[in-house]
Amino acid sequence: MDNTRDVEGKTPEQALRERERAVEMREMRLAARQALRDRSLPDALSGALSYESPEALEKSLNAAEQAFRVAVEHGVLERMRGEAPARAPANRLTDDMSDEDYYNLYYAKKRN
Repeated sequence: MDNTRDVEGKTPEQALRERERAVEMREMRLAARQALRDRSLPDALSGALSYESPEALEKSLNAAEQAFRVAVEHGVLERMRGEAPARAPANRLTDDMSDEDYYNLYYAKKRN
């Protein structure tokens, strides 16, 4: 067995395992970003995902998607809630007018 260690005190095998793990993490992050795009989700959700294993990534991706969709639906419903438009009051003046008077009143407003 080789007992050579680098400056950080790691054996070549340890250093190799760390580099492999770093490559795996980068690949999982890229896969996660692509999965988010495929599901029409924002890239910002990538920070909420677990990259411990492919299974953990898939599980956290599903949970993040469900939470995001529920939040969007809630936001849309809140925005749509609002108050009903007020009904315009009945114009009692025009009910008692003759057609000619109504015509003159309506077009007099348009001319001014």
